[in-house]
Amino acid sequence: METDPLQRLDHTMDALRAALLSGDLLALEPLEAILTAESGSLAAETPADSLARLRGKAAQSEVLLAAALRGLRSAQRRMAEIEAIQNGFSTYDHQGQRQAHSTAAGDLARRF
Repeated sequence: METDPLQRLDHTMDALRAALLSGDLLALEPLEAILTAESGSLAAETPADSLARLRGKAAQSEVLLAAALRGLRSAQRRMAEIEAIQNGFSTYDHQGQRQAHSTAAGDLARRF
């Protein structure tokens, strides 16, 4: 077991990166708790090069987290679109009047 907070933070940042790259979103919550606890225990005399390395890893993780969030939002939008289609859809005729259409229950399932 590592006793150095800097080493624990470094390994936790590596685990965070691995979880983000593999899409293991469930692993993020416990890692966040470790990062929060360990970042408060860094000594004031922590070497600047070590802090710079951690900042670099944090910046990489920030990019990966932003990408994961974009992916989740995209999936949510797509699921909402699919749900809306299952509930029916609307078009407009040549006079600009809205026309509601229903979809058969199995049509969409066969398509996907």
